[in-house]
Amino acid sequence: MAGLPGDKVRTMTGHMCEHENCDQVSEWRLQGETDSFGAEYEYFCDKHMAEIDEQLRNAEPQLEECEKCHKEHLDIMPVRDAEEGISGPVYYCCPACRDKLRTLW
Repeated sequence: MAGLPGDKVRTMTGHMCEHENCDQVSEWRLQGETDSFGAEYEYFCDKHMAEIDEQLRNAEPQLEECEKCHKEHLDIMPVRDAEEGISGPVYYCCPACRDKLRTLW
């Protein structure tokens, strides 16, 4: 499982949009909870994927703790440790820790 939470891809799987009361066929697959065993996905039509993108752009940043340096930051994002491989666990890290992990690649 090489993807990370928040990854989205165009899809033609025939899944229906999972947004409440939508009867459209999905065009997007959004990756949710992810670990070394796999990931959960949600499927959305163009209209509802655009709404989710807009909500994410307008969301207020929240202080969260980096899983590597244990300091609070506003810009925590998922990343993998290169030493653990592309299917290793997902860590939520600050920009400095993400950069450190990426330089190992």
